[in-house]
Amino acid sequence: MNMEIHFTLKQTYGKVRVVPLCINAITFADIAGTSTLTLRAMRNVEALGYKLMCAPMYAGGTAPMTSDQLKEAGVE
Repeated sequence: MNMEIHFTLKQTYGKVRVVPLCINAITFADIAGTSTLTLRAMRNVEALGYKLMCAPMYAGGTAPMTSDQLKEAGVE
């Protein structure tokens, strides 16, 4: 089982959103009943042992990110 979730950060109306990009991230958003993931959801996903992988909006590749870094980026 792949223990990573891939997402990107998107700013809309002054708020930073976590947009799921892979089936694992989409599934967690579905479980949470949202189309994007909240900081609380990301902390829970991380606590389950998943590695958080952030993909830039307009460039290739991914980089690991922690829930603390998501908070610093402005995710609520």
